[in-house]
Amino acid sequence: MNPVRNIMLSLLALIGIVLIGTLGYSYIEHWSYLDSVYMTVITLSTVGFREIQALSANGQIFTIMLIVCGTTLVAYAAGSLVQLMVEGQFRQILGRKKLLQQIAKLENHYIICGYGRIGNFICQEFIAKPVSFVVGQVQNVL
Repeated sequence: MNPVRNIMLSLLALIGIVLIGTLGYSYIEHWSYLDSVYMTVITLSTVGFREIQALSANGQIFTIMLIVCGTTLVAYAAGSLVQLMVEGQFRQILGRKKLLQQIAKLENHYIICGYGRIGNFICQEFIAKPVSFVVGQVQNVL
């Protein structure tokens, strides 16, 4: 899966679970939205500071489900973000996007496939004369 899409889905899921938690506490316990958001955030963050008020039986069941679903989503989102940074994909994605934007601006340009001895020589010649070019990277496919 595309790492950026993975992060976006994780963030949307986190926003969704906060909304569900807020609306759930507001509906089940008849709390204000601020109290409901507060309870949802301390539950999802596993801080467990204190409960706003004593929970009803339905509120306790809802909190259990929120803890199980919410902490799983928080762990997944954190793992996705760490994976993106650790694997170096963050820099690669930004660099690739910038490269694609630069290539999209080119017109009447040459594509040099490979950057070996000959490709290097051709690039030096193109740099000496202001000629637009792109160096393509050949990848081994098995």
